[in-house]
Amino acid sequence: MGFTAIVPVKPWQLAKSRLSLKPELRAELARALTADTLATVDGAANIDSVVVVSSQSEVLAMARAAGARDIPDPRDSGDPLNDAIRGGVDWAQDRRPHDPVVVIPADLCSLTPGALDDALALALAHRLAFVPDRHGIGTTLLSAATPAHLVCAYGGASAQAHHGLGAERLEAVDPRVRLDVDTLEDLMEGQRLGLNRNAAAVAPSKVFS
Repeated sequence: MGFTAIVPVKPWQLAKSRLSLKPELRAELARALTADTLATVDGAANIDSVVVVSSQSEVLAMARAAGARDIPDPRDSGDPLNDAIRGGVDWAQDRRPHDPVVVIPADLCSLTPGALDDALALALAHRLAFVPDRHGIGTTLLSAATPAHLVCAYGGASAQAHHGLGAERLEAVDPRVRLDVDTLEDLMEGQRLGLNRNAAAVAPSKVFS
């Protein structure tokens, strides 16, 4: 009984807006991070099914090429990230209602299949659980025992919000599970821990040059 992984992906040209980079370089980095995430998830033993939710056709094409289920996200709401996640949850509820689910952001730049598997093994002990980011403010992974149990509150101080929704806080995980990329400092920390292949091809030569 493996996890269904839900990977919400912003259009690459809109992603990483907090990075002080030219728009085309931000888009290139976001594309690399997405490719790395799909490769990592594909290599995780505890994940049986992958659902990518995005409004960008290139993202969905990448998902299909990686063997993931692609779900177009045409909604234009004031809460696009959480709505995209709910779209993935709806898919899981229809097709794998009794299996655990996990939300995996597409910007965990140093995440490995082994580190992800270890975190998911911890998450299985809880009805609802989350991994706070390395600053303890945001959320990286969010998991639930079944799709019906998953409630999401990404954005801003989401760690506190998820804790308030009854999610167990998982901090005893590999630091690579807690590292998402919001700032150049985060990306530098990823370089210290070891960037995944596609991000490593972009960051040192173009971001830090």
